[in-house]
Amino acid sequence: MTSARPVEISQLAPLRVKNPSDETDLGNNKSIIRHILQYQIENNRFGRLLGDFLTIGPSAIKVFRNWPRAAKENEEISYDPWVSYHKHTRERILGPKPIFTDDLELDERANIPQRIYRHHRPEFHQLLLAQARKVGIEVEYGQRVIEYLEDAAARKAGGGKLEADLVVAADGAGTKSYILTMGEQVDAKGSGYAIYRTAYPIELALADPQVAEHFKLLENGRSVFELWMG
Repeated sequence: MTSARPVEISQLAPLRVKNPSDETDLGNNKSIIRHILQYQIENNRFGRLLGDFLTIGPSAIKVFRNWPRAAKENEEISYDPWVSYHKHTRERILGPKPIFTDDLELDERANIPQRIYRHHRPEFHQLLLAQARKVGIEVEYGQRVIEYLEDAAARKAGGGKLEADLVVAADGAGTKSYILTMGEQVDAKGSGYAIYRTAYPIELALADPQVAEHFKLLENGRSVFELWMG
């Protein structure tokens, strides 16, 4: 912001935000901030609400204190599972128990529950997009940033330059803004590890009696998130 002293929001000129998102994930984005909050640009040609699940903790959820409607909807569409830990030999190490416990140091000023928010990714993205529309941000799709410039600007594919008072390059590894941090292009390298993720209707899982028995709800109505280690 250009102001060096606190001012009332009503005294501020509207803030313009251009947010050229990374093509792989709505969460990886590059934010270009200007004086009139008007629209966001997105690399994808249309809005994609894909993915399975994500988890958000108390430190991140504090942002919603400034957006009461989004905070309320966040509570409505999320759930708070307990966790249990297991060895790959099927021996249970710990749990089920809450992921956050009462003995953690709480920030009373934050008034944020010490819990995790487990979300279906498309629903959470829809929450964020709906909040953007409510405050008057138009999303323009099919726009891609190919270069960040030192004079608070970014260049778009196909020509065109976005100028701003402040450019925040905040996308992930291997992207254009990563060069600003590392000083050079750093290519991704294989770790040697692999993970398989899939999602399917719960009815298919519960049709198997053994699965239904193993993953039944706890007496308090909570589901259990299992972590297996080997």
